[in-house]
Order: sequence, then structure tokens, then C-alpha cells
Amino acid sequence: MKKIILILIILIGIPFFICSDDNLNTLNYEKGFPNLPKNDNWEYVISRLYPNEAVNNKIGRFEGPILIELHQASKKDSSLIKDIMKDIKVLLPKKEINFLTSFISNYDEKRAKGIIPKNYDLNNLKEYAIQLSFDSINPKLRQEYTHITKIYDKITISNSQKNYNYISNTRDHLNGITNQYLNFEFSNSVSTQERKKIIYYKLLRALVYDFTTFPPNKEIKYNKAVFSRNSSPTNYQLTQMDVFLLQKLYANDFLSQLKSYMVDTYPLNYALNFMSKRDAKLVGLISVILIGLISTILIVFIFTEIDFTNKFFNYLLTVCLIGILSVNLLLLYNYFVEPSSFIHLKNMLIIFFCVSIYFLILSTLFWFLEEKVFFKQVEILQFLGIKILVTLFVLNFPTIVLLFLNYFFHIQFFDNERTIFAIINSLLIISAFIAIIRSVILYLDFQSKSLINKKDIELSRLKEINVQSELKSLQSQINPHFLYNSLNSIASLAPINAEKTQKMAHSLSDLFKYSINRKGQKMSTIKDEIEMVQAYLEIEKIRFEERLNFTIKVDETLLNHKIPLFLIQPLVENAIKHGVSKNKDKGEVVLNIEKETNKILITVTDNGPDFPEGLVSGHGLQTVYDLLRLSYGDKASLNWTNTPQKMITITIPKNS
Repeated sequence: MKKIILILIILIGIPFFICSDDNLNTLNYEKGFPNLPKNDNWEYVISRLYPNEAVNNKIGRFEGPILIELHQASKKDSSLIKDIMKDIKVLLPKKEINFLTSFISNYDEKRAKGIIPKNYDLNNLKEYAIQLSFDSINPKLRQEYTHITKIYDKITISNSQKNYNYISNTRDHLNGITNQYLNFEFSNSVSTQERKKIIYYKLLRALVYDFTTFPPNKEIKYNKAVFSRNSSPTNYQLTQMDVFLLQKLYANDFLSQLKSYMVDTYPLNYALNFMSKRDAKLVGLISVILIGLISTILIVFIFTEIDFTNKFFNYLLTVCLIGILSVNLLLLYNYFVEPSSFIHLKNMLIIFFCVSIYFLILSTLFWFLEEKVFFKQVEILQFLGIKILVTLFVLNFPTIVLLFLNYFFHIQFFDNERTIFAIINSLLIISAFIAIIRSVILYLDFQSKSLINKKDIELSRLKEINVQSELKSLQSQINPHFLYNSLNSIASLAPINAEKTQKMAHSLSDLFKYSINRKGQKMSTIKDEIEMVQAYLEIEKIRFEERLNFTIKVDETLLNHKIPLFLIQPLVENAIKHGVSKNKDKGEVVLNIEKETNKILITVTDNGPDFPEGLVSGHGLQTVYDLLRLSYGDKASLNWTNTPQKMITITIPKNS
């Protein structure tokens, strides 16, 4: 029952997990989930760094030191750049910021300290340095970068009589931003403060890669910020969001912080796809495999424990569980890899209703073909072959019907022939895979059952041998026990009455002749057992004379009924040994055998002392109990009572 509850939780839980988030709808997705509580700083980072694509573990920053190489810079320009570098250092205190020439001078020391990444080679450090030029456009520098891109932006900004020009280009690299070139041409009328502001703006933007494509609907909110599309070198403000962006971007755990924010703020599937589409597919695949594996194991255990009398319900349960599980896993994988694909709970219920009808039809086809059309008693190879063919036919039956309607009645279900063949090929591959898996499972089940049946037969044979051995052992115990008591009786009579001793010896001889003739037998008729008891009582009558009276009452219809050998005699012997022998007055022993519905009652009563509390003592009674256990199992019983009359009763099944 626990397995059924668990598989139901899985089958019902997946759709509710997919549909539980109200934010998962197309309108919210297209608008960027406006109803979610968001952090403005992080939203600024996302919109600036990853406006149109997933992160995919890319970081648009300098992975190594931030280096600057100056060209045709005056002392005044160099001093200005040093001041700007100090300002940037305040924003990024843990980042190495230096001139290329100064950095190279102690390159080996910095590399030994780990300041320079291992894949930064001395020969290509210039590629990672920001090139700053302060003259008119230098043809040599322009030529040096033409292998990167042929597109250059030349922008002239005028403010009164102040003019300057710059050219910039950037490209992404495995180790950060490379080949970045900025050229400034200032007129003499541009003040030092204005120059610093313009260069500071361009250097800050040079620290971040690819922020040019910015959603227009957010420009008003981020207007005049350094990394805003509406800002300019002469008209910007270094906002708190700009500082947050730079400090987070250059943090060692930037991706971890970004992922935490996305997962905490956005729907899980959207956040995973934003961070890495490959990782989202991997999470979806792992989830499907784990849930599918656990569910399959549960379904297999359920099938081994549940077997309906009506075989149709076995097919219905199998097909529905596997089919609905497959649909759930498909929806779960789609949830992780397609964040823009949404299914509402209402639509989900409609889907599962239609799917249930479809699987009901498939179950009926499986049951009809395998149970009604084909023979059940066939060889294992024929059996597996039939299962494969039926599985292929049933799984492709809907497609066959659609193709039939398309060809003969011209009802269009497919766009073109290419679509038809693509669907047919996919279904054939999937159905063939399912058919093979099913056949392997059935074969393993067949082999397992065959092995179990073989072991059961061997175990039954061993049990039977063991029972026979125990019965022989018990019967061998009865003969010496009775002989011991009888010889004691003869010995006690010999000095007193020779005639009675002789008569007792002859009776004992007859009794053992009866026992020897049944050597090796396990069962005897009630008639034979009664004759044996009478012979025994005759011996005891000689011993006790007038002190013993006995009566035997037997239902004549039971005389030929078979019971275990030596079952009754120990009861009578116990009544005499522990009952009559203890009486000073006349002893009475009554043996009564009768039937009651489907049972046989064997009762022995005597007028001796009461049975003691607890188990009845005496070797004979333990032997009788063991005989009943080995012969009838739990279908027989041995009981005794002192009220209203002292008696011991055996109950055995009549039709045994």
C-alpha cells in the first residue's frame, strides 16, 4: 500500500509542481515577470550585462589585471590617467590596476604571487591592455586592430567650442576583454576637469563588455547612469547602481551571487535557463532519470504484489501507470528546458483526461490481442515474439489510423510527407525500444519464476523427507516406551500369578505382531487403531483386574477413515498411567470417536486425578502433539479439561 501511495504522490506531484507558480504564463514571461519583488541593483546588472541571452558562465570583465598602455600622452594626460586609476581602485580595491610598462617590469614576481592568471602570457599582455591614444587618429594603431573588426564608431561631441573625437572597439575573449582601443582628441579649450570626466566615463565603460543593447523600456529608470544607453561622456552620473554593478562583476563569486538572486527571485526553470541552458537541460535530464528510475522500481514492485483475477485490470494498471509516468516525465523535462512554454492546471487536467482515455484504448488492445487472440500456452521464444509484435502494433495503432484516414479520406493531420515520415520513424524507434525492454523484463520474470518454482519443488521434497523422518522417529519412540511399561507389568505379576503372567505375555506378543506388520507405514485406519488399543487394554486389564473398566464407542462410518499410526494408544496409556493407577477405587476409561460436521473428535475420559496446570506432562502426549503437527499442520488440535469431566480431546479434519 505504501508503494502505491508513493507512486501516486509522484504522478500527481509533478503536474502540481509544474503548474504551482502563478507567474508562469506567457504574458508575465514576455514582460519580464513584473509582479515579482525584485532588487533594482541586480536588475540593473542583468539588463546591462545579459540583455538578450543567457549567462552560460560568461563574464564580461578583465579576468587578470586591468592594464593601460598610453600613446602620445603628455605629462598632463599621464597625470590625469593616474588620478583616474586611483578613483577606479577605490571602486575595485582588490583589483590590480596599473600601466602596462610598470606591470611588465616585475612580471615574474606578480605571476609567482598569483596576481597574473596562468594563461596570461607575457607576449600577449598587450592584447589585454586598454590602449589609450591622445593625438589625432593614428593610422598605425588603426591598422593594428583591423583584424578584429571592420566596423568603427566615430562620434563627435560638441559642447560650445570644446571638441574631441574617439574610436573604440572591443571583443570577448576566453580570459576577458581584449584588444580595446580608445582615442581621444581634445581641443585646447577643454578643461582638465572635463577631460578627466570624459576619460573616466570611457574607462569605466571599458571595464564592462557588451552593454550596448539595452531594453528601451528600462532606459527612463536608468537614465544618465554610466552604463545607460542615454548617457554620454559629458552627461552622466556615477550612480549607486553603477558602483554595485562594477563591484559585483569583479567579485570572485559573481556567478554564484547572480545565480542565488535569480533562483530566489524568478521561477526555477527561468532562473536555470538564464544562468545556463546547458545546465538547465542537465538538471531536467537528471530529474527525469532519477524520478523515472524510482517510479519504475515502485511500479515493478507493485506489479509483483498485485495480481487481479480479471487480467484486463492488470493491463489497464500497467499501461496507465507507465503511460502517465512517461507523460509526466516529458512535461517535467519540457518545464526545465523551455521556460517560455506554459501549461495551466486546467489545461493539465484536460491533457491527463485525454491521455487516460488513450491509455484505456491501448490497455483494451493489449488485453484483447494477448489474452483472447493468441494462445496462452506457447514456448518462451514464441511468447516473447508475440509480446514484441503486439507491443509494436498497439503503440503504432493510432498513427496507423491517422495515416489510413489521411490516405483514403484525405483528412489532413500532417503538413507534408516529410512530417509523416519523421513521425513514423520516431514512433517506430520508441515503440521498438519499449517492446524490447518489455520482452527483456518478461524474460527475466519468466526465468525468475522458473527458478523459484524449481526451488519450491526441491524444498517441498526436502520437507516431505523431513516429515517422514520425524514420523518414523516418533513411531520408533512409541514402541520402546510401551514395551518398557508392559514388561514392568509382567515383571510385577510374575511372582504373584504365573497364569496371568503367561496370558499377558501372549497378549503383548500379539500387540507387537500388530506393530511389526505396519512397519514403514505412516497412516492406519481407525478400525486397526481401535484393535490395537483393545489389545493394549486387555494387557492392562490383567494387571489391574477389577480396578480397571474401559469402554470404546466408535461411529461405524469412521472405521475406514485413516489417521496417523499410533495416534490413539498414547492417549489411553496416559489415562491409565496418570489416572487409573492413581485411584484406590475402580478406574473408568472411556474412548469415544465421533464426527462433527467436517471434523473428527477423538476423546479419552478417565476418573483419575485432575490434569495439572499448564502443559500436560507425559512423553506420550508430546508424541501425539508432534504427530498432529507433522500430519495436519494447523488444521488439527489437542485440548484437555478437568471440568465438567476430565477428558482429553483430539480434533482432526475429516477430509484430510
